[in-house]
Amino acid sequence: MRCRTETPTQRRRAVLRPVTDLDSSLTPSHPGEILRDDVLRRLRLAPSGLARLLDLPAHTLNEILAERRPVTVEIAVKLAEAFGHSARFWLGLQVQYDRWMERTAVRAA
Repeated sequence: MRCRTETPTQRRRAVLRPVTDLDSSLTPSHPGEILRDDVLRRLRLAPSGLARLLDLPAHTLNEILAERRPVTVEIAVKLAEAFGHSARFWLGLQVQYDRWMERTAVRAA
């Protein structure tokens, strides 16, 4: 069996591919969902601890975790510094989510 190898650029493109390439029946995850369900759980952190780590007001982080607030450039940079991902990763997740929401709203209208 041949092992398929991808370059880092190909892997990034797969993660940040445009919403038009995604299955329209699948909702992209809001960055808050990933923070809540993956990051906090894996690190065994309370939201208040993550807010302190990121130097964010607790209510701001809670709104992101509840998927009521987007990840901004400033917050993406803080997440990147704290967890080693790039700010572009977090912003890409937000853009995919926003574009999907826009497209579904247009279809519903």
